[in-house]
Amino acid sequence: MKPEFRILQQSKDVFIIQKKITRVYFEDFFFWKKKYETQHWRTVDIYGKTLSLDLFLSDFHLFIEYKTLEDAQEWISNYYKYPIINEVK
Repeated sequence: MKPEFRILQQSKDVFIIQKKITRVYFEDFFFWKKKYETQHWRTVDIYGKTLSLDLFLSDFHLFIEYKTLEDAQEWISNYYKYPIINEVK
């Protein structure tokens, strides 16, 4: 399953990329389990990873803002295109 991204425009020339995070959890136990699913959007860094819960453990300096919408769209298309694996024999 491919991750879903969206582009959020914060001002005239500031665009950030967000990734949809889906969490599934269960309530109760055994046969009476109920499945719940939550979805929210998180900002991604240059590697496509989201911010962790602890700000001191995450690399928040890697979050980037794009000047144009086209630059942000190009990052998303490159995320789906790479990595390319080349086998050497």
